Amino acid sequence: MSALKAVQTAVYSTLNGDSTLTALAPVFNDVPEGEPFPHVEIGSATEKPWHTMGGASQGLGFNATITIHIWSRYQGDVEALTILDRVMALLNFATLSVAGFNSVLAEHDNTKVLVQDVDKVETRHIAAVFRFRVHQ
Repeated sequence: MSALKAVQTAVYSTLNGDSTLTALAPVFNDVPEGEPFPHVEIGSATEKPWHTMGGASQGLGFNATITIHIWSRYQGDVEALTILDRVMALLNFATLSVAGFNSVLAEHDNTKVLVQDVDKVETRHIAAVFRFRVHQ
């Protein structure tokens, strides 16, 4: 059993269902080729099982991380950081409904702000990692 699909579905639904965020940037799990900037991408994930006292008889738990990538070609960081502010408001300590799990703790883990050349164009890239602890 894995919680990643259920957690990723909840994250996508939360981000894509917010009109304030989608007015700033569309949200994708797989960014279409040629998609204009800015956009938000639900990226890589990790998962580790954990159990409360009593083990599996008390329900399975998973500690998952999902990296949210924010891409912008705006001069400077302001556009990407504005999008990050909205993502943080939606996910950090959020009450998410994750199918198959009774309790969910969502929290921001860390963020990297990068400047990269993408197709020879200076591009802002923010990689924000969120941790989700889910329990059956």
